Amino acid sequence: MRETSPLSVLVCDDHPIVLEGLAVIINQVSKFKLLETCSDGNQLIRAVDSFQPDIILIDANLKEENGYDLVAQIRNNYANSSYKPTLIIISSYWDDFSAEKATLYGAHGFINKSISANNLLTKIEETHIQNILNKSLPVTSIFPITSENKTSAIGEKRTTQYQLKENLTKRELSIIQELITGKPTKTLADALCISPYTLETHKKNIFRKLKVNSVGELIAWFHNQSNLSDSSS
Repeated sequence: MRETSPLSVLVCDDHPIVLEGLAVIINQVSKFKLLETCSDGNQLIRAVDSFQPDIILIDANLKEENGYDLVAQIRNNYANSSYKPTLIIISSYWDDFSAEKATLYGAHGFINKSISANNLLTKIEETHIQNILNKSLPVTSIFPITSENKTSAIGEKRTTQYQLKENLTKRELSIIQELITGKPTKTLADALCISPYTLETHKKNIFRKLKVNSVGELIAWFHNQSNLSDSSS
């Protein structure tokens, strides 16, 4: 019988002890093959270009970079390519906002570092399988999030619900995804390739449509919609 090739993995974390621990865990089973460990975003981007691994684990909070931004960068770098790696955010924390943020930036999974070794390997494999099943979806789709205690199926259907219910455009949805990160206006405008004035205009229109008056209320709206979508699924 033909043997199945192991799934190739890259790991990015700025804590050496975490990298060593993850390397030991991943290398202990034959279904995974750790290609390289990276301690910063530049190393990771170069490694992804060189190896094109099946699975990439990225720490949410690196010293110099934001793990969420790296996920988005990798998705954008290969938006027009057949290469679609499974991107998983790993974090020392677990909360609904961080998990939802991971989906908005294009991650396929969100896993807490406190998870047991066996469960970690299981969740990585499950998330990769889900990614394989979803490869036919557009790059902008929001994919399932996986943690030790929670699996939330958040798909393109939710994005469509937002658009229909509140009459939001795709552009406005992308702006909402940036606004709820809480970053400064100039940083958000640069990320969206628009001027701060244009961003403020979009923000006013979004606030008007959603009947909110601040970014804090916008975040509350987002979580309320997420909860409603989960309860109806």
